[in-house]
Amino acid sequence: MTIAAMTEHKAILEYGGGKLYSGKNTLRDWLSEVAPPDVKKPGRPKSIKPNKDVA
Repeated sequence: MTIAAMTEHKAILEYGGGKLYSGKNTLRDWLSEVAPPDVKKPGRPKSIKPNKDVA
């Protein structure tokens, strides 16, 4: 899940108190501090190619 998707997720907004942050990038900045390294990579996400070995 991307950081942008996390800022809009119901669990973050309601149960994590994310809707209380009024700044434009406050929640995004906070989430980027705790996000795993593979989510923090800048740029367009790589497209996932389907595995042809799976039947």
